[in-house]
Amino acid sequence: MRIDIITLLPELLDSFLKNLKDGVTELHVHPCVYSENLKKYNPFWENRVHEYELFKEFGADRLKTDYGITLISYQDLK
Repeated sequence: MRIDIITLLPELLDSFLKNLKDGVTELHVHPCVYSENLKKYNPFWENRVHEYELFKEFGADRLKTDYGITLISYQDLK
C-alpha cells in the first residue's frame, strides 16, 4: 500500500500546530504558485504548489483562532 504524504499534510500540519510548545517556533516551507516556468525548472513543483494551497487554508487568522499562534518577523525577536 502506497501512502501519499501530500494527502496527509493537512492532518500532519494540524497535529504539529496543536502540539507546539510555548515560545518561538520556525517552520520552513516552500510554497509556490503554479506556473509553466516553475514546472520546467523545479522537479518538486507539485509539492511546492500543494504547500501553497495548504498554507492558504492555514492563514494567519486561523492560526490565531484555532491554535493560538501569532506570526512574527525576525524584527519582533530583537
